[in-house]
Amino acid sequence: MYSHVTIGANNIARARAFYDPVLATLGIELFFERDTALGYGEMRGTRLWVMRPHDGKPASTGNGMHVAFLAPSRAAVRAFHEAALANGGTDEGAPG
Repeated sequence: MYSHVTIGANNIARARAFYDPVLATLGIELFFERDTALGYGEMRGTRLWVMRPHDGKPASTGNGMHVAFLAPSRAAVRAFHEAALANGGTDEGAPG
């Protein structure tokens, strides 16, 4: 379990177009939206934040960053992976 995870994004609209359908496969919904940030999950529970970095510098790929979501079944894992690929994600290997 985790409190929250933050992922940097340079383009919030593009990030929402990706995360909305991908996270929906796990029943995770948007609960907060601003021009600079998106909040997914529950306001008083586990959250995923997608936002522009606070330091004003461009977001960049974090080497070694890893986020794992709980899924109710292997079918949900496959649906999540397929939705990610269909919405612009890249593949580092099949779910397993």
